[in-house]
Amino acid sequence: MKSIATWLAALIASLAVGAAAAQQYPAKPVKIVVGFAPGGGSDFIARVIAQKLTERFGTQVIVENRPGAGSTLGSEVVVKSPPDGYTLLLTPASYTVNPSVYKLSFDALNDITPIVQLSRGPYVVAVNPSVPAKTLQELVALAKRDPDKLAYASSGNGSHVHVATEYFLYTAGIRITHVPYKGTGPALNDTIAGTTQLIFGSVATALQYVKSGRLRALAVTTPKRIAAAPEVPTVAEAGYPTYEVTN
Repeated sequence: MKSIATWLAALIASLAVGAAAAQQYPAKPVKIVVGFAPGGGSDFIARVIAQKLTERFGTQVIVENRPGAGSTLGSEVVVKSPPDGYTLLLTPASYTVNPSVYKLSFDALNDITPIVQLSRGPYVVAVNPSVPAKTLQELVALAKRDPDKLAYASSGNGSHVHVATEYFLYTAGIRITHVPYKGTGPALNDTIAGTTQLIFGSVATALQYVKSGRLRALAVTTPKRIAAAPEVPTVAEAGYPTYEVTN
């Protein structure tokens, strides 16, 4: 992570102020805007990067959460900020979906300059332990028997979690009610509490609750099992070989 932060710091400096002034950047605190509530995957990554960049820059790098509208509120904050490199956006892949879901006040392709992809990882398909399903096949069977009984949580309409879950529901031929939140953090909390029963959570945020028994993992969305949870089967192993999603 230290080498990534070093490389990222140099890249941000050169893009933000140009080569002539790069050595003086940053002259003031840098802000990373996250369009979701605290506790989710984007927030987690932003805080790790902010800490490493603070160490590298010697100047504070802070994380500001602006949840709502599938992260578009956070994107608007960055678009309206001066293009000086002091207000950055950390956003998941759903940023590319938002123009099709929301009426945006900005041009998603041209008003923000992409810098780097920071991470790529699978989702953990997890349920509240009260759900009478210990495998993905059992969850699908339960949803087919009573399609209106279950609800799944996402980090918002049009979010990558929303798209990934709906893609699986389509693949499996089932219907489960969607409950959108303003980030993965509150979505996870309500799934743990039992308000919703299902969530596609990132490994960074959901797996800790699986390990503690507060959630039950049914599958991971990669073609192969992951080292962090080798006991959890893949969606493909459960009978859906065409389904693969990473974020």
